[in-house]
Amino acid sequence: MRRTCWCFLMLLLPLAAAAQGSKADYERARGLRERWRDLVPVLQLDPNWLPGQAKFWYRADRGRGESEFLLVDAERGEKQPAFDQAALAKSLAAATKAEVDPRRLPFSAIVLDQPAVVRFQAFDKSWVWDAKSAELRESDTPVPNPRPARRRPPTRATPSTASPDGRWSAVVKDGNLYLKPAQGDPSDPIALSKDASEHDFYNGVVHWSPDSRYLAALRTRRVPERQIHLIESSPRDQVQPKLHTVNYPKPGDPLTVAWPRLFDVEKKCEIPLDTALFPQPWSIQDIRWTTDPLELTFVYNQRGHQVLSLIHI
Repeated sequence: MRRTCWCFLMLLLPLAAAAQGSKADYERARGLRERWRDLVPVLQLDPNWLPGQAKFWYRADRGRGESEFLLVDAERGEKQPAFDQAALAKSLAAATKAEVDPRRLPFSAIVLDQPAVVRFQAFDKSWVWDAKSAELRESDTPVPNPRPARRRPPTRATPSTASPDGRWSAVVKDGNLYLKPAQGDPSDPIALSKDASEHDFYNGVVHWSPDSRYLAALRTRRVPERQIHLIESSPRDQVQPKLHTVNYPKPGDPLTVAWPRLFDVEKKCEIPLDTALFPQPWSIQDIRWTTDPLELTFVYNQRGHQVLSLIHI
């Protein structure tokens, strides 16, 4: 029996060592980001609109340091190269006696004054290139770097939000949504919902229509999260292993999601929404009203991330 146990332990030792990973394994893991980060092109698009036109250019990263300048006509829904990069690179190389790769142009910003005229900054000089004549000349006017596109900050939940006309405030009490008049008895709010529970409640995020007639609110349906257990076999501060528990939903598990609900403030009632176009949300974001108070939009990201829709109500 003793010999059998020792043999079993000797077999387990190589497996335990392999499970811990070697220094080379960890170094290889740390280098993954650097190796793979440029393989997915156009992760971000920063449009640079042409003054007074429904057109914009943007620089598309193609990975491995390569990029392409593209021009988009928003009205026609058409996209094309902003200019002939090979021809420009040839002209720039001839003028500077330097090597210029058309796929790796030495600038990231341009100015399109006219359809066939491109201004840019390279080799510490300003240049103007005429696409029709392939003429390149120096310029005294510097080319400004385009400002990055503004990112809207996420909507923050607020327990009370005033209507645009100042007559009402939307408040949450015990998970239900109420309207509180700005004038009158503030201790007697009007209930817009009465069926909230510990796991199904309004979270305080509300969006008023511009005319204060309608109110869109987010209602959260919370579900218990699946937990998985991990064993830290060799903690640094003790000999015995440690047990860690983390939340980790598996495919098919219900998720905690927030759904939009719509209310008529004048009639003090809910307007039912048909959820056929957003049945299984992973997230519902960017809720906003258009200038027409009867139009509400939001971005619907379906679970599984195979459908991304702009929903218009």
